[in-house]
Amino acid sequence: MPGSRFRERVDGNRPASPLKVVIVTGLYDVQTAGNQSLKNTLIWLGRSGILIHMFSILPKRYRILQAQSDFGPNVHVHRMPQWLSRLFDLAKVVKDSLGRWKPGAPKGEDDPDQAKGYYAEYNWIGHMMHIAFTFLVCVPIQLLRVGFFSMRFKPDVLYGLNNSGAVTTSLLGRVLHIPVLIRFHGVSLPAEAVSRWRGRLWNLDEITGLRAPCRAILVTNDGTRGDEVLKALRVDPARVHFWLNGLDAADLQRPEGWDAAEFKRGLGLEGRHVLWMISRLAGWKRVDRGIACVADLVSRYGRRDVVLLIAGEGAKRRELEALARRLGVEAHVRFLGAVPHSEVYKYYTIADAFLSLYDVANLGNPLIEAMYFAKPIVTLDDGSTSALLADRENAILVPPARISEDLPRWVSALLADPGLRERLGQAARATFDRKVLTWEKRMAMEARLLRRVGKPNFYAE
Repeated sequence: MPGSRFRERVDGNRPASPLKVVIVTGLYDVQTAGNQSLKNTLIWLGRSGILIHMFSILPKRYRILQAQSDFGPNVHVHRMPQWLSRLFDLAKVVKDSLGRWKPGAPKGEDDPDQAKGYYAEYNWIGHMMHIAFTFLVCVPIQLLRVGFFSMRFKPDVLYGLNNSGAVTTSLLGRVLHIPVLIRFHGVSLPAEAVSRWRGRLWNLDEITGLRAPCRAILVTNDGTRGDEVLKALRVDPARVHFWLNGLDAADLQRPEGWDAAEFKRGLGLEGRHVLWMISRLAGWKRVDRGIACVADLVSRYGRRDVVLLIAGEGAKRRELEALARRLGVEAHVRFLGAVPHSEVYKYYTIADAFLSLYDVANLGNPLIEAMYFAKPIVTLDDGSTSALLADRENAILVPPARISEDLPRWVSALLADPGLRERLGQAARATFDRKVLTWEKRMAMEARLLRRVGKPNFYAE
């Protein structure tokens, strides 16, 4: 019977063989300064005794990829040969020159069919190029690589991550009779677009991935309304798992003897109020809102003691630096570049407030980390953080329609009132303690789900 080899067996006193999982990520990998969700997935599943082989389509020396040795002995990462980096460089140049929105061009931000988040950076040319690259390059390459490997390795579960990973593993699972789990780190598809043909065409790659046949689908609750999207797509709710990310507190511990005041002095920030933002510098992350807020704080509220620290790299860095100069606040805004995750505790510690002003998905790892550090949080009242935050109880939630007025007003009030900062920060930490799991506990849930998916009697449970 196909799938019978996936039964967990115990022969005498010998323990059952470790669960074997092949993860297919497509254009998605772990960088040293980001992507903590995938990083912790690999680390903690490996530590739980699961044997993992991950297939990324990125070249081996693509920018700042995490080394395989960082994930432990049970995790093996398969990246593409370095010569393919030329292909990726060429594709990126073409997509950026033809596919990105030009300055001043209408971006369709209010278009209900337009994909939000990452995809909102691209016009229809760039988006169609992405769909074509997904189905004509990523999926065929991964089908061949992972298919031949799986026939030798005989995995218990295929684990597809995001669009191309979901499509690849779903197809292979049916051909090779291997159970499939699909995971999405949030969604960019607007739920309202599902019922319209134009929305379905525009979001073809994501809809195909979300609806791909599998035993279980796990979507991160990051504020992108993934549960509503799956319901609109009529995905069987019995297959759906909608979970928050965890947090690796061990990675955020301050070393014994580390002096926050000395670190702040070393940055030349002694006596100044610090605002903190950390994200990839992409358009939808809306770091520009933080810079505009600082300009208002300086000009309208007279707060010349404020400085905004921005961690992260991305395509918008030059544009954001130019914005700071144009608004006359380059002395109040510092771009730190990519900060290794092992170093971010320093900036959370010295921050007076944390800002998260994304167009979508504000309930990400940085906001959860800010809660862990008991920092007052200022974010948008768009429903994306409702699982953890309540306005003026443990955060300041600014209505999107009133950002230009309310954001600087509330940030100024926070900076002027240490008691308010303390109250909101401690309330955020209390909510964190009640509702947020460690990555170890969160991934233990996922490990149990994988073991269930790998059983022949999964549907009977």
